[in-house]
Amino acid sequence: MSTFEDHPRNKRRPFEQGALDDLGNELSRRGRNCEDLGCPELDPQDPLQVDGRFNIDGRQWAIEHCRIAYDQEMVSAERYAKKELAAPLKAIAAEFEVVLSLGFYPPRRGRREPPPVDFYDDVRKRARVAAKSGRNDLEKRCQIYVRSGPPAVSMSFLTADNPLVASQLMNGLKDPLAHKRDRQLPPAKELGLAVLLLLDQVHDQSRDALSQWLFSHETLRQVLEMLPSSENIVDEIWLRAPDRSCLSLRPSDMPAVADALDYLWH
Repeated sequence: MSTFEDHPRNKRRPFEQGALDDLGNELSRRGRNCEDLGCPELDPQDPLQVDGRFNIDGRQWAIEHCRIAYDQEMVSAERYAKKELAAPLKAIAAEFEVVLSLGFYPPRRGRREPPPVDFYDDVRKRARVAAKSGRNDLEKRCQIYVRSGPPAVSMSFLTADNPLVASQLMNGLKDPLAHKRDRQLPPAKELGLAVLLLLDQVHDQSRDALSQWLFSHETLRQVLEMLPSSENIVDEIWLRAPDRSCLSLRPSDMPAVADALDYLWH
């Protein structure tokens, strides 16, 4: 049984190394003999572009690690929202001596797409009307709350454009998993390796994108089923939880259950 602490390392990032160590230790705890053979992505002699080669019970496995983070555009979308709204809203709040509180989903855009100028123009106009009238504006795309008090502004950003937790997961996972399914993992299968996908909820302090944690394992399984099929490529799917414990999603450690965390809001 492998301890994983004594194996030679390629120079993986500490966060990624910790994730693979936690997986390897859990596999060993379950009685599977594991050896970390290194990182193919860092080995110019290795044809694979995956995060790890493991020997598990005498068979070679390709290990690919994937954080469950929010969608890749979230950070830039929120920064743009603050840039467009912070100063104008502060001026409006001061003019009418009110507290403005906004809640909305900052529009996403690709690198070559124009910024959502019309959306933020509309928000500024509606905020001014709400502040002047003293009445809340609860239009669906951006809710604006007004109350009397020392001038202040707060903005709460929604993490999905609809209340389904599954949508939040889908937004964060669909592009990374599609890349892995279409490009990174098929060569490993062609070379005869088994494939293990390690999904990760632990936050990576070196990255801006935050990890998602508000979902059940059942919702995650449902999202994986909705994504384009990887069943012929991925043999096992594991999840590293926020406490660094690892559990198997495919095959599942737990029976399917009714999910009480279907919605972010109602």
